[in-house]
Amino acid sequence: MQAGVNAIEAASAIAARFKDYEARQNRAEHIHPAFHGVNHPVNVNLGTIEGGEWNSSVATRCRIGLRVGVMMGYTAAQTKADIEQIVAQATTDPALRGAQVKLEFKGFMADPCVFDTGTEIVRLARRSFAEVTGSTLRDYPATGLTDGRHYALYQGVPVACFGPDAVDIHGIDENVGIESMHGITRTIALTMAEWCGVERSAP
Repeated sequence: MQAGVNAIEAASAIAARFKDYEARQNRAEHIHPAFHGVNHPVNVNLGTIEGGEWNSSVATRCRIGLRVGVMMGYTAAQTKADIEQIVAQATTDPALRGAQVKLEFKGFMADPCVFDTGTEIVRLARRSFAEVTGSTLRDYPATGLTDGRHYALYQGVPVACFGPDAVDIHGIDENVGIESMHGITRTIALTMAEWCGVERSAP
């Protein structure tokens, strides 16, 4: 065991540095006003790990997969540079001496986005929801991702992003209420009808 580097231990040491990064990004001075009151807006998730050959051999390989969040006011490009720096610094650790480290960026890198909740389409969606359900839509500073960011950031299109009440989002037992689904469906239909207009169908 003393003759080489355990790849799983090396990968774990690199992953630990990302937890330090996560803590720094969540310091109060870094949090955008849109996330005030949110306890932990930037998340680094160690989502996958694969490595080793068998229990009695020092692991010669290990692959880990992480998802790194981006705070408003920061960019995906800046976060990518941070990740590259973290990994580069980790390779200088004596515990990783002799390890070969390769960094890959897979999937897409998304800049953060805050929707303007004062736009006309958002006001209409709120009014439609109130008419349909008798309740009010609540603002929700999500730390996840929605495709609405593409329209808001790159197309200049106002976005109304809303949905049913959800429990344990992305968890094993993620679920939404049926009545909530019905309410949102009726809200979308009413909003579209008023926004786009309607016409009589041909007999």
